[in-house]
Amino acid sequence: MVNELDTISFHKRSRRNLKLWRMLAIIFFVIILSLFLFDKNFFVNPLKYQDHILRITVEGFIDDDRQLAMKLDEIEGNKNIKAIILIIDSPGGTSFGGEFLFRKLNNLSSSGIPVVSIIRTIGTSAAYAVALSGDRIFALETSLVGSVGALIRSADLSELFNKVGIKPEIFKSGEFKSIPSPIEKTPLEGKEVIQNSVNEVKNWFLRIIQEKREISKKNLSGISKGGVYTGKQALLINLVDEIGGEKEALIWLKDIKGITKDLPIIDLKNSSKNQDFCCSFFSFFQKFLYSSNVSLDGFLSVWHPEG
Repeated sequence: MVNELDTISFHKRSRRNLKLWRMLAIIFFVIILSLFLFDKNFFVNPLKYQDHILRITVEGFIDDDRQLAMKLDEIEGNKNIKAIILIIDSPGGTSFGGEFLFRKLNNLSSSGIPVVSIIRTIGTSAAYAVALSGDRIFALETSLVGSVGALIRSADLSELFNKVGIKPEIFKSGEFKSIPSPIEKTPLEGKEVIQNSVNEVKNWFLRIIQEKREISKKNLSGISKGGVYTGKQALLINLVDEIGGEKEALIWLKDIKGITKDLPIIDLKNSSKNQDFCCSFFSFFQKFLYSSNVSLDGFLSVWHPEG
């Protein structure tokens, strides 16, 4: 025979368990509802929703990075971002990629968010253009800086083709449509057209240097030749502001911009680990290939020694 007291105790436990499960179900429902009504990233990285410093890393070959551009658009107007640390370690890339990133980051700087650029091993060509978006540029004494300008590489293989009996056939809509091409000689007028276009890119580069840096005409004339400088040399001609890295950048942000030194630093994630591996893997081949590439879809603003 079932004991009446045991039955009462069982029912009480059942009611308590039922209340507990109901409470857990309500909490779960509230969390799910919050994910839909609010930013789901809050649960992944709640630090983003308090005051912080954003760290953006630009490395490897710089190209048209739409994913990064979208993320930069997303952070525009974010009141929780008190400053941006821009880490640069790149020999450059396409002129378009450099200009595009410069414009995006310069807009953030103009909106009132202090931006500091830190050049690590190398920040040349398009990468230096990106660095110019910062309110202050840091580099170490042995960092490589400069290589202002652009280039288009090609080769004339027409005589070689003649020797081996190859006769290329080209059908084009205009006199300059296919230049430069390795299978035909570039006429003098064509060379002038290409050189004028390259000069236009260089002039844009020099213009933003004049807008962002205080550089004498004499030094600007030397810089326009496309030379590469160490961080120590770059400091002397005002291509960089200070010798140092992230520590010195944080001190400057605190002393000059009044940014609290204890603010957390959050990295802007731009790719997955697999993507990072792929980008690193292919950037090696890009550097190798671009040293001898004979045609380009766009201007190249990259420093790579001849060899």
